[in-house]
Amino acid sequence: MHTIHFISRRAQLGSITFELYSSRAALDAALPFSQETFALEYYLSEAGLELTFPVAIVRTIEIHNKRHRGKGYGTRLLQEFETQVGRKGCRLGILQVGWNNSKEMDFNLAWYKRRGWTLVQPTHLHRIIALKKIHSCVPVRRIAQE
Repeated sequence: MHTIHFISRRAQLGSITFELYSSRAALDAALPFSQETFALEYYLSEAGLELTFPVAIVRTIEIHNKRHRGKGYGTRLLQEFETQVGRKGCRLGILQVGWNNSKEMDFNLAWYKRRGWTLVQPTHLHRIIALKKIHSCVPVRRIAQE
């Protein structure tokens, strides 16, 4: 598991954790829907993407204090994630979008879409999967990695 922290002069503001998978067997074990016949390929084709390894799966992205939300810290974390996994040869990012209520759901879905993620909804899951083709990005300042 890899973690990127967003740190200011005073405190850690947020973090993103992710894992890299270099084989189909490892990816199938990590994603419950990918073991269904052609399910992952279907969602990728819906998003106009191809399965290439390694694949990065975001496990968590969090801004630790609500008063720090809306200031671009989450965007910078996601950009740094894309930069770091892109440098490792990763060309596909996958994450599961979560929410607690409909207002939060609308906000989260719009937030990922504005950042270039394609949203698909596996029929048997009550969550939405976001997929993105990874490109190399300009590094973000004041980010530390464990």
